Order: sequence, then C-alpha cells, then structure tokens
Amino acid sequence: MNSSQATDNLIDITMPSLGADMRDGTLIEWQIKPGDRVEKGDTIAVVETSKGAIEMEVYHSGTITELLITPDTKLPVGSVLARMTTTDAPVPSIPKPTAPMHSAPTPAPAPAPAASATRADRHDTIDSAAELHPAIGSNT
Repeated sequence: MNSSQATDNLIDITMPSLGADMRDGTLIEWQIKPGDRVEKGDTIAVVETSKGAIEMEVYHSGTITELLITPDTKLPVGSVLARMTTTDAPVPSIPKPTAPMHSAPTPAPAPAPAASATRADRHDTIDSAAELHPAIGSNT
C-alpha cells in the first residue's frame, strides 16, 4: 500500500461530557443508522442531561458501523454508544524542539555605577546655577 491510500480506523463514539457536572446522560434518539456516512460536526443523536436535551455531534468523518445502545437508555459519561469507521488521518503528535527556535536576546550590559561627585564638581554646579538664577549661591 502506498502512503496516499487511506486506511479505515474503527472509532468508538462515547457519551460525551456536555457540562462540568455531567456524570451521565440518557440517549433520547439516534439521528443516524448503520451504513450512514457522516461528516465531522454532523448531529448524530439527542442526549438528555440534567440541563435538558442536547444534540450530540460526531468528531470525525466516516461511516456508522454499529449502534450499541437503544434510545431511552441512561449511561455514564464515557460509555460506548456506537462505532464508526473513519478515514480521517490521525493527528500527528508535535515533537518537542531539541533546540530553541531563536536565541534569547543578549541582555544589555549593566550601566557603570555613577562616580560620586567631588567637592569641586558640586561647587561648579552651584556656580552654574548661580549664573542662571542669581539668588542661588548668594548668602543674602
């Protein structure tokens, strides 16, 4: 078989958790039958939860092969309801990178500590300020 040929995969269709507090649900009705072709997102059943009736969608495209549960059956979340074959390609796992995709930026060098002003520097600053504002530096 060459790599362009699709292979059928058998998939279990299970009672989904349709809410954080859902522990079980009741299959109200099937909207498909064995042999039906379904597309990802198609509604395949109606399930009753504590919050009401909810349409159940299929997560793969393929053909329904078997309905295992009859309507009006209450089942825990995760129970197998039906089976289907699918030609969907399995989702490949994403490999973890072995090296960073890009290197982290090099941090800027830390600024050199400011040299403390000498007495002469402070005196020059006062003199400059006094030139701009004569009141600064006067003793009166």
